[in-house]
Amino acid sequence: MFFEELAQDLCRRYNVRPNFLGYAGYPFALCCSVNETVVHGFPSKDKILSEGDIVSFDMGSPYPTIHRMLSELFLTCLIKQVLR
Repeated sequence: MFFEELAQDLCRRYNVRPNFLGYAGYPFALCCSVNETVVHGFPSKDKILSEGDIVSFDMGSPYPTIHRMLSELFLTCLIKQVLR
């Protein structure tokens, strides 16, 4: 849930509304897919990432008249480097 909390904190800091949060009852700002999960997985405090996992993050936000979505794919070894 670290990345979900980070995403929500950044949204508050930059006054951005995450599109996914609350949409059709979806309880998160972020979609997190690990390894074989194709797309739009749920963040989970029970899933501990391991070295070599492949993680995809998806997040949407409104921008004046359109809704934009960003998806990024990371290897867990790269995530550790980014967080340093």
